[in-house]
Amino acid sequence: MKQLGNLARRSPSTIGRAIYETLEEKSLETVKRRTPVDRGNLRATEHVTKPEQSGTEISASIVAGGPAAPYARDQHENLGYRHEVGQAKFIEQTMREDMKEYPAIIAKKIAEDL
Repeated sequence: MKQLGNLARRSPSTIGRAIYETLEEKSLETVKRRTPVDRGNLRATEHVTKPEQSGTEISASIVAGGPAAPYARDQHENLGYRHEVGQAKFIEQTMREDMKEYPAIIAKKIAEDL
């Protein structure tokens, strides 16, 4: 962790890019497959945010919704909805399942970049 903190101070763009690419390559497609589909644009709004830095912390997220799909939060959070296609917690569940693999993938991407 100390080495990552040092690297974050020296080369935040390298870490940010690795995080962004990991979310995009490892998780985004699964999120889209799990997203409920009825008659809206929800899947089309899903994307990985640009990396942000706060001190030595660098993060990115998978998000959905916005003006094209203002119902995204409700679809994600409401466990009572029954979907013919997709499920509730489509982002959260995917991220929890993939989280254990993120460190190794991110480290490999950082090493390739340096």
